[in-house]
Amino acid sequence: MSISCHDCRRASKISGERQFAATSWLQASVDKKHSFHSVAPGVLSFTMKSVYCSALLLFCGLGLAGLEMPVCEARNVGPRGQAEVNRFCPPFNRPSGTCSSSHIQPNAEAEALGYSHDVPAGRGVTVARVALVSDTHTTRGTNEDQPRYRARLEKVIAAVNTAKVDLVLIAGDLTQDGKPEEITDFKEQIKGFTAPVWFVPGNHDIGNKVVRGKEKDTTLSPFRVARFEMRCGPSFFVRERAGIRVIGLNSPIFGSGFRREQQMWRFLEKELAQTNNTPTLVFMHYPPFTKKPDEASEYWNIEPEPRQRLLKLLHQGGIQTVLSGHLHHSLINRNNGILFVTTAPVSFGLPRGKQAQGWTLITVPGQGEVQAEFRPIRD
Repeated sequence: MSISCHDCRRASKISGERQFAATSWLQASVDKKHSFHSVAPGVLSFTMKSVYCSALLLFCGLGLAGLEMPVCEARNVGPRGQAEVNRFCPPFNRPSGTCSSSHIQPNAEAEALGYSHDVPAGRGVTVARVALVSDTHTTRGTNEDQPRYRARLEKVIAAVNTAKVDLVLIAGDLTQDGKPEEITDFKEQIKGFTAPVWFVPGNHDIGNKVVRGKEKDTTLSPFRVARFEMRCGPSFFVRERAGIRVIGLNSPIFGSGFRREQQMWRFLEKELAQTNNTPTLVFMHYPPFTKKPDEASEYWNIEPEPRQRLLKLLHQGGIQTVLSGHLHHSLINRNNGILFVTTAPVSFGLPRGKQAQGWTLITVPGQGEVQAEFRPIRD
């Protein structure tokens, strides 16, 4: 059964984001139809149509009742006053070759901790300054140093606000387990940022990636993806602000075979096929690879098959910078003209006691490679 936003529009004049929310949830329900294989086809068809109609009326009713789902729109806001254009944007992500590896360039404090300068500064006028934040792991848990996660995020928020960045990108693992109360706490705490905040999900938010041959071991599901999007908005999007274009991707679903993955591939192919001279940052949770583009599957990277498809698309689309998290330590790779920057986490570094927590300042120049500067925090 095909479901489209057009169906929602016919039922009620609700906002584009409300249409998306209803469609996403319904599509996840359709994805789960394999659970009804023992039901006669006619009964299945009737059942799914009933679920569709009932849920459609429910979501449209919530929309008419004033459910808080902000709509994407153009605004003229921000410290530099540039027009912000949102296309397919999350409502709660609020507007207001050969490969080399190295650590991210540090500031003076990081230098004292032993980090080395490995990323050359770009030439020309700075276009934008972006805070790359990741792995906040918001939780109410009490294991190990979990009670410190919230305070660490508060310190990152204060440091980022002092730096007066144009934009904050949070590269997944927003929560520890994707629980409703964790999502609520996360969204409440990030209101402390003065710059706009955009984020994408990580494996702790929606489940671990699907590994070929071990599909039954994954914690990822269409339901968890839809649940995240109902609470936080679309999990992949493109936006422009402060003279740069940002493409956010839902990396845990690469290789899943979900309808949402198929939709993301179509979205990315269309976006990268267009001529666009605007400096572009792609950000996601999983780094495509950690050592070399053709490395084998492991917990820390994107699966080989979708990875190669992604790298080919990024190269063809002229992408020069990809940002990520997940590793819980900083890392830089370069391959085929693309710079891959992974930031250290907010919550806890790995190895524990050796990797400092913090965030990374990304400076986008008018020309040349971006500059990545790790900024640690202290407990």
